Amino acid sequence: MVLGRYLCRLKLFGLSPCPVNDTVLGQCLWRLKTDQGMISAISTLNLIGVRSSLSGSKTNPESQHHAEKDVLKMLRETGAVLEGHFKLSSGRHSDFYIQCALALQHPEVGEALGRSLAALYATGVKSGGADSPVDVVIGPALGGILVSYEVARALGVRSLFAERQGTELTLRRGFAMKRGERVLVVEDVITTGGSVREVISLVRDAEAVVVGVGCIVDRSGGRGRFDVPVFSLVSVEARDYDPVSCPLCAMGIPLTKPGSRPDAV
Repeated sequence: MVLGRYLCRLKLFGLSPCPVNDTVLGQCLWRLKTDQGMISAISTLNLIGVRSSLSGSKTNPESQHHAEKDVLKMLRETGAVLEGHFKLSSGRHSDFYIQCALALQHPEVGEALGRSLAALYATGVKSGGADSPVDVVIGPALGGILVSYEVARALGVRSLFAERQGTELTLRRGFAMKRGERVLVVEDVITTGGSVREVISLVRDAEAVVVGVGCIVDRSGGRGRFDVPVFSLVSVEARDYDPVSCPLCAMGIPLTKPGSRPDAV
């Protein structure tokens, strides 16, 4: 009965379980035993996303607050919220880092986050009285690859990613956008917005149209501003420092560079 209720919840919140056999049965029971909090957070995110998308109206502030709490809970429970001394992709230092890859390694978490971002975009567009369909979703490698894929899957469109060749973001592997295609740019975490701005330039160079920017976590503190609508599942206040005056460096705390962007030469 417990397994049956679990599978029913997956179906209710839009998550499709694979065919049940002895191995899957064991995995489901193990997940139920160890990840009740994560399942609850995923269910809440999907429910809010579905309701928002179907209603065509703004998510009320209380629901949005609960959704943000569920995202943070999910990130903490997957070990994605880190504390220490980190070098961000922007070059600045911080005592706080969100490694979304640790959350996205769980397929059900990635699916729930992607659906929630897609629903948040659709809700924002409808509440503004506009009709902005999306043809393509694109994100910067590495952090934006899985986010782009899951958001695109939720929207039923193509997913692309831009990757670095040297220090410049570019489209490779035969990826291309057509003139006039409507493109949604996504990222896992936005701090200064540098990578997102590079992707926006790539889209516009292809004469495609950027319809918005979305991310799982906005830690920009207002610095990640763009000339298109921006939305995030959660906003966090996090301190970061100029390397020259970093108090963490002054205390001799070892520096870790968790991001994928190479240092400028």
